[in-house]
Amino acid sequence: MNLSKLDEETSSQLETVLTDEHFEFIQTASAYYNLVRLESLLQGGADSLSQTKIRIYDKHGQDLRKLKKLFRKHVSKEEYNKFSQLLKKD
Repeated sequence: MNLSKLDEETSSQLETVLTDEHFEFIQTASAYYNLVRLESLLQGGADSLSQTKIRIYDKHGQDLRKLKKLFRKHVSKEEYNKFSQLLKKD
């Protein structure tokens, strides 16, 4: 069971087979899991999830530039172009 995705259907199925106490425990565990997950996403002084996603995107761009620089330095232009084309497909 995925605690982060406790949707209505799964929740209603669980409610029918679990005792009230166990069902409440699962709901509490799910809420706690989601809170911890959100807090981990907001680390680094971000005020919102959007800010966090922007930082992740920017970091990805920096990492990609570093990787491209390494390729340019250590592989032929033809190999670099093949790599570049693969990235464009994604």
